[in-house]
Amino acid sequence: MDFGTTLKHLAPFVIPIIALFIPIVAVVMSYLSRMRRNAQMHETVRHMVAQGQPVPSELIQALKADTGGDKKAASWSTEAQFRAAAINVAVGLALMLFLSQLLDAEKSVWLVGCIPLFIGVALLIAWSIEKRQKASKPDA
Repeated sequence: MDFGTTLKHLAPFVIPIIALFIPIVAVVMSYLSRMRRNAQMHETVRHMVAQGQPVPSELIQALKADTGGDKKAASWSTEAQFRAAAINVAVGLALMLFLSQLLDAEKSVWLVGCIPLFIGVALLIAWSIEKRQKASKPDA
């Protein structure tokens, strides 16, 4: 078996593995970049304190914001929840219709469309619950 034949047999396995590693590498690189930026900011603060200079409040705020010190749990707005729910329901229904027309009626591949449909329904339920909670709180 020569190299070309081996490569032909390995390609169906190597290509998906490489495709799965691309997002992992992106996340790791983002994390390393953030770590490096934080280390440089901390070194700047250490240097300023060692020289007796005051540390600007903007620098401290940037450190807090980058490390998550000031962050609250981010929540979706009700409009964004409704929009996501409507899109998921529409995609689910369209996928179900498309697959049912594309393939034979006895095959149940069209049920794949239930996944985004049910996600959309769950988002609609969450949207309605949050909408009621915001309506019951007059201070929000």
